Amino acid sequence: MEFYIHRVGRTARAGMEGTAISLYTEEDLVLIEKLEEQGLKFTFSNIKNGSWVEDKHWNRRNIRKKTDKSLEEEAWRRVPKAKKVKPGYRKKMKQQQQQIKRQLSNRRNEIIKNKIKR
Repeated sequence: MEFYIHRVGRTARAGMEGTAISLYTEEDLVLIEKLEEQGLKFTFSNIKNGSWVEDKHWNRRNIRKKTDKSLEEEAWRRVPKAKKVKPGYRKKMKQQQQQIKRQLSNRRNEIIKNKIKR
């Protein structure tokens, strides 16, 4: 956070105004939210047909839904398929899937936290 504020602060020196352009990915959304809480304002833009167009704020909840869906799919891929079907096999597979999904989610959250600390 300090690095971002320092670099952006260099665009407006001695009371002058300036514009800073930052490129970001989904992993940076936590940092952007923290900066917004500190009072920084962002204008989100995209490049379409070779010109800047104002864009909607990335809604973190929408990204989480997409990420959760991909976690769900990845977890199901990792659940071993039963060779012989026994009573309760679906429940057991669902429990395995939920456990794998939690592990993947925890791993993803750790990666995001480590990126913010840098």
